[in-house]
Amino acid sequence: MVYGHVLQTNPLPTFAESVDGVRCVGIDTGCCFGGRLTAVVFPNLDVLQIAAKATYDAIDQSEPD
Repeated sequence: MVYGHVLQTNPLPTFAESVDGVRCVGIDTGCCFGGRLTAVVFPNLDVLQIAAKATYDAIDQSEPD
């Protein structure tokens, strides 16, 4: 399973295996916050990244209500 919208603190994607043996890949590496746009190519799990040209938004550091 590949997912985004969960910002990684690491500039590389997160690879994990769930309890049910499903391989999960988190590819949100913060492009809009000045990070990188990330893709994972199957079946070899090659990682491709392009650096953001700018910081388009600030990370909201406030506590949720």
